[in-house]
Amino acid sequence: MRLEERPNGNLLIRRIMVEELALLSLCLPLTPDCKRVMDALLAGRRVAITADAPEHKQYRRTAPRAVYQKFVAMERELHALGVVRATAADMGGEAPCW
Repeated sequence: MRLEERPNGNLLIRRIMVEELALLSLCLPLTPDCKRVMDALLAGRRVAITADAPEHKQYRRTAPRAVYQKFVAMERELHALGVVRATAADMGGEAPCW
């Protein structure tokens, strides 16, 4: 996972691998980065994710439909847990790709 801690204490997820997406969607902080994200969410800090962060999106055309849909469901679960889509403010002025 590629995480950035913003000056205000919020986190920005720039890249998240399939394994970490699965762990976070199940609230299993088994890696240091997953623990940082879960700790931030539990502390009420803002955690944002960029549109191109999830690794599974690169397999959209090649993965079996059921597998890809499972990854999409995991991404939705992250949003249900409080991870939000990154805005320009989260990204330090860069335009989000939504």
